[in-house]
Order: sequence, then structure tokens, then C-alpha cells
Amino acid sequence: GRDIFAAAARELDGRIAHTCLSRAVMEQFGLRDRKELIGYLYAPQTGKKGIAAAAPLLFQAIAQKDPAAMMIGEHAARELALLGETVVRRLNAPQSETALLGSILTQGAFICDQTKRLLKETYPELCFVSPRNDAAHGAAGLALERLLQGGNSNG
Repeated sequence: GRDIFAAAARELDGRIAHTCLSRAVMEQFGLRDRKELIGYLYAPQTGKKGIAAAAPLLFQAIAQKDPAAMMIGEHAARELALLGETVVRRLNAPQSETALLGSILTQGAFICDQTKRLLKETYPELCFVSPRNDAAHGAAGLALERLLQGGNSNG
């Protein structure tokens, strides 16, 4: 969400060309100008949920091929792929079945596809599957597996 607000602010002060994110943010949050946008961002009541509420706007803007939104989506995909690579490496599981979870991946096809593409570049034998359970279930299963194997969790 933070990057969406940043793109809107950059357009409003003339640092970047038009992005449909600006209008979408202003309408969604009932803001009239850059001053109100900044006020909203720094208001104590906004919090993380208030910022995250902008995320669906990114998916809509990507569908419209908005350049700023595409850049945000590509950056998110790179960061998610890096996170995924780290998990695969630490688990020593380059041929594993992998389920991608989280709203940015389950609701954002572009970001999910880019993340998968980047992960496949590093780990071509990864097999992407639909989640069978939620993330907490998976984490508990991994912990139990390590415990039963006599391993530690610092690996």
C-alpha cells in the first residue's frame, strides 16, 4: 500500500507522469489534494490497515497496464521471489512442491506470475501447487518434521 500512496504523491507533485493510482487513491479515501493525502498518511488513526487498504487499487491499475502500477508490481514480485528463494535454500528443497500464499499473490495474477517466473529462473524444478492448508498449518508441519528428524530450527 505504501508504494501506491507514494506513486500518487509523486504524480500530484509532478515528479512522475500520470498514473491512474492517483485518482483511485483520492476517490477511495475521500481526499481532495496532495495536502490531504499526506495528512491521511501521517494521521495516527490511519495505521497499517489504512495503508494496506489501497492494495486492491494496485491490481486494478495493473489490469489497465498503468506504468507506475506495473513498476510497483514488478518490484513486489522481485521481493517475493527473493523471499521464496531464501526459503527454498534454507529448506534445501529446490525440487519441492511450492504453494504461494498471501493476498498479493492470490489476488494479483500479474505479481504471482512474475514471482513464479523469477523463482523458476533460480529453481527450475520447483513445482507450484494450490495451497492445501493455510500458512500456519504448513509452518507447524515443518516444525514437527524437523522435531521428528532431530534437527534444529536455526538452519
